Amino acid sequence: MSGAWGRSIDQSGDRQLCAELNAEWRRLVHTERTVLLRWGTRRPCLERQGSGPVSLDTLIADGRHRDDEVLGALLGLTAEGEDLAGRVVLQALLASMVRMAARDPGAGLSDYVSHLWCRIRTYPLERRPRRIANNLELDTLKAICRERPRHVLVPAGLEELELLMQRECRGDDPEPEAPDVIRAGVAAGLIDRPTAAVLTTVYAEGLTGRQAAERHALSVDTVRWRCSRGLRTLAQHRDVLAAVA
Repeated sequence: MSGAWGRSIDQSGDRQLCAELNAEWRRLVHTERTVLLRWGTRRPCLERQGSGPVSLDTLIADGRHRDDEVLGALLGLTAEGEDLAGRVVLQALLASMVRMAARDPGAGLSDYVSHLWCRIRTYPLERRPRRIANNLELDTLKAICRERPRHVLVPAGLEELELLMQRECRGDDPEPEAPDVIRAGVAAGLIDRPTAAVLTTVYAEGLTGRQAAERHALSVDTVRWRCSRGLRTLAQHRDVLAAVA
């Protein structure tokens, strides 16, 4: 679908995705407080002297003010496997992604969010420790521009998932199938159960992005985002999955 009407539908999906990400964030703020204690011991700048750890909302504010020290600490933790730290960075830059997507007639918010998450996970902190927020935004835009035309409703992640399932079999053990890999990802703490449910619906049961969205009461863009984030996380931990799948 093209033209003003097509973009209107995209904007509606963008609003729903933004609302769902903000709702997810509000849940994280109330359920993930203890992780800040661990972060503070590993990154002193994330702990206030004499008053314990900062809150997730405080970190969001620092990120929105483009504090390189805080953003660098969060990216460092992300590289060490702390996905919530990366989620803080994403939430801090979400408003920027919304503005960028609103100006782009060929890509929606889910495209920007997915590419931003990939940039967060792979950001070269040692080489680019300054102007981190600007660099992440620019890198995301470059990735979007390289990816034309726009992708279909769900990311082309089936090949990635098949690669995850390719491992050396021992004896008569069969190769793990998609549900095995997804369950192993949950057991290893790599993905949460809502993400696993969406991955199973799309990649194990073969439903379309729109059908998966209807089943899980999500927007199509949120399905794309969860699939993209989940598959990339699983792909980065192939060795772990091979051991438990």
